[in-house]
Parts: sequence; C-alpha cells; structure tokens
Amino acid sequence: MNVDVEIYYRNIIHFFETNPEQLTILIGSLSKDKFFNKLRNAIEKNYTEIKEPELTRKQMVDLVWELHVEEVKKIKRKPFVETKHGMYCLN
Repeated sequence: MNVDVEIYYRNIIHFFETNPEQLTILIGSLSKDKFFNKLRNAIEKNYTEIKEPELTRKQMVDLVWELHVEEVKKIKRKPFVETKHGMYCLN
C-alpha cells in the first residue's frame, strides 16, 4: 500500500466520521462499508493509473452512482421502494 493512498483514504474517512451528515447527503441510505470499499479501490486505481490518489468530482459521483445501480438491481422484482420521502414506484 502506498503512503499517499493511505493518507488520502484516512483523511476522507476522518472527514466522514466527524461529519456523518455529509456522508448521508452523499450516499443516502447506501451501506457506508460498501462505499468505503469502493472508494478505496477507486483511490488505488487512480494512483496506479495516474500516480495521483485524489479523486475528481466526477469519479466520486460515478462511484456513488454505481452503488445506487447495484441497489436498484437488488430490488429489480420489487417495483415499489420506500425512502425517507415516501413510497416510489420504479415502474
């Protein structure tokens, strides 16, 4: 593990631990463990490919989008989803 990758990852973790409402704003009801695993993989991939651990805004949005798509695929057969805003039909 590269030191730059570890420092960047730990800083993000620390930010979300001290500001949990920001994590909720970013990922909603998604699993934070899944988010952090995907985040770490994206950071490592970035460092391997371009030698920079920092993620762009687009990369972060894409990462969250992938997690949401995975969740929607899980409920594929259930057209109704309950959220904090009420019940939605995915039909």
